[in-house]
Amino acid sequence: LIIDFIAENLGLPYVPPTLVHNGSFRRGANFAVGAATALDTGFFHERDIPGGSSKFPLNTSLGVQLEWFESMKPTLCRTPRECKNFFGRSLFLVGEFGVNDYHFSFQRKTVQEVRSFIPDVVATISMAIERLIKHGARSLVVPGVIPSGCSPPILTKFAGAPPTAYDSKTGCLTAHNELGLYHNLLLQAALAKLRTKHRNIKIIYADFFGPIMEMVESPHKFGFEEDVLM
Repeated sequence: LIIDFIAENLGLPYVPPTLVHNGSFRRGANFAVGAATALDTGFFHERDIPGGSSKFPLNTSLGVQLEWFESMKPTLCRTPRECKNFFGRSLFLVGEFGVNDYHFSFQRKTVQEVRSFIPDVVATISMAIERLIKHGARSLVVPGVIPSGCSPPILTKFAGAPPTAYDSKTGCLTAHNELGLYHNLLLQAALAKLRTKHRNIKIIYADFFGPIMEMVESPHKFGFEEDVLM
C-alpha cells in the first residue's frame, strides 16, 4: 500500500491493519481493504453491478471503514479534548478511492455511464473528510485516481477495443484515462471548497495520475526494460 512506502520513506514502522492486528493502534491504524470502493454496496445493487444473479461482493466501502474508525475511537482517546489533541497531530490518508468503483462498474456499464458516477464518488469522499474533521483531524492527504487506461486489468478486459481507442504514444485506452482526469478535476474542486470552509485544516491533494503517466511515457528513466504496460 502507498502508506507502507510513506512509512519506509519516513523511517516509521508500518501502520498495522485493523482487521488482523490485536495490539495498540495509538501509533497508527490501517483500515484499507483490497478492492474497497468509495460507494456503498446499495449503489451497485441498484444498478445491477456486477450483473446477473451476482451480488456486489464487498461490504468494505469508505463509509464502512469510517464506522470501523469510529468504533476504534474510544480506545484511542476518551474526552473530546484528548481526541482533538490526538487526532490533531495525526496524519489521515483518505484513499485512494474511486478506481475500484469504476473498475467494478465497467463489468456492466459503458465508460460514459460510469463517468456519470464520478460526482457520487467525489461527494462520498468529501463527506468522509467532513466526518474526520469533526472527529478532530487537522492534516489529511487525499489522493486522486490512477490512469486506468494504462492499467493491465483494464487493458486486458478491453483487449478487443479498436485501434482508435488507444493513445498512439502510450498504448493506453484514451476514454478510460479521460475518466480518471475528470474524477481528479472534480475531486480537486471539492477539496478547494473544503479548504475554504475549514481554513485551519490542511487538506493535501496527492497526484497519482501524473507520476504513473510519466513512468508510461519515459519507462527507461525509471528502470523499466520490458513493456511498461505489462
